Amino acid sequence: MLHRLSLLILIGALGSGCAETGVLPPVAKAAPATTPAFLRVPLTTIDGEATDLAQAADGHVVVVALWATWCDACQKELPALVRLEAKAKARGDFRVLAVAVGDEREAVDAFSKKHGLAFARLLDNDFALANGLGTNRVPTTLVIDRDGRIIHQGGALDRAALEVLRNALP
Repeated sequence: MLHRLSLLILIGALGSGCAETGVLPPVAKAAPATTPAFLRVPLTTIDGEATDLAQAADGHVVVVALWATWCDACQKELPALVRLEAKAKARGDFRVLAVAVGDEREAVDAFSKKHGLAFARLLDNDFALANGLGTNRVPTTLVIDRDGRIIHQGGALDRAALEVLRNALP
């Protein structure tokens, strides 16, 4: 109940916060045979390592933000994502993954350092994930449950996405 209350406070206020910098390393874990195809689309970490959403999620509920360095709306949602990442680190039962769509690693890395981004940054250079999801816009926010099902898909991070996230957590 305390976890739900603290997430409700985050949803209501989205107050300022600061998170440690870091990138989720790829996790060598076999996914179940029923893993949806979009979870297995090859991505790259900001450090150049091969990964996919299934590895990065590692069985957690995940908020996935598809974004681009040139996107003004994406830049406006970054503070909310940073605060959500701080909450995810504190709770430990969900993750925030930002997938840069169509941007080169060097551009994402420079942008991330300039803006102090702490959440995991993955790269979808060739739009494979975006195309697999049938989306051609950024920002796009997904909430994916522990079973790999998309339980929310929308534009920028908003109250609806946060409510779906809250309901997916214990």
